[in-house]
Amino acid sequence: MDTFAERLDWILKEKCIDQAQLYRKMGMPQSTFLYKKKHGLTTWNVVEFLKLTSLLSLTPDEFDFLTGKVA
Repeated sequence: MDTFAERLDWILKEKCIDQAQLYRKMGMPQSTFLYKKKHGLTTWNVVEFLKLTSLLSLTPDEFDFLTGKVA
């Protein structure tokens, strides 16, 4: 998995979380979420990314995977 979008999709699938449910809980419009997902980490601000990782309850390994620190 090479892109942020692919890694995020994998995590959502593993955690059985619906993408629409996630962006609604984040208080983010669908179009904004999809843009940020497609364009990767550089489009997320710190508050948004912390909210994303908190809602996903990521383990340290999952966080590293999502950010591309491990393959």
